[in-house]
Amino acid sequence: MTLGFLQNWPKSMAMQDDKTYFIAKIRLGLIKNKLLDFPHAVIFMYKYHDKFGKAIDRLGSEKPKLHTIRHDENGRWKPGMDIHFVINSRTKDRFQFAPVVKCSGVQQIEIVHRKSETHHVSWVDIKVDGRLLSYTEANILLQNDGFDSIGDFLKYFNKDFKGRLIHWTNLRY
Repeated sequence: MTLGFLQNWPKSMAMQDDKTYFIAKIRLGLIKNKLLDFPHAVIFMYKYHDKFGKAIDRLGSEKPKLHTIRHDENGRWKPGMDIHFVINSRTKDRFQFAPVVKCSGVQQIEIVHRKSETHHVSWVDIKVDGRLLSYTEANILLQNDGFDSIGDFLKYFNKDFKGRLIHWTNLRY
């Protein structure tokens, strides 16, 4: 199944750098997990350049993207399904930027925004498969999902959310 990815953050997030760098982050994760070798990564870079007339955005010291968070209300994603990593899904500029890999697993995720009425403090609970993640675990999850900070994560997930983590590596929470 197709997994479409944004190349730029929504304007509503008012990010300093509007690029997501998801193509590079996903490809980096695939290389580190031996799901994509370097020569084939270069081939995809040339194909991208041929199609769009520009290079794929390069990374500095970014961390790899190892999974994605989706609504998936009907539970369509299952381990063993093919993942097609694409940008510009459902357009004439659709582009698959990585090889097809298998979905290695799915986990339930819930993001709940809380506010104390007495102390005027807000916080977020993140649960995976019903287990509340610690602050450290939540930071690891958001970085592995391609976010640079908890602030960026909360700009994107600014409301309560129930969905699924779709994995292509052996990482689990």
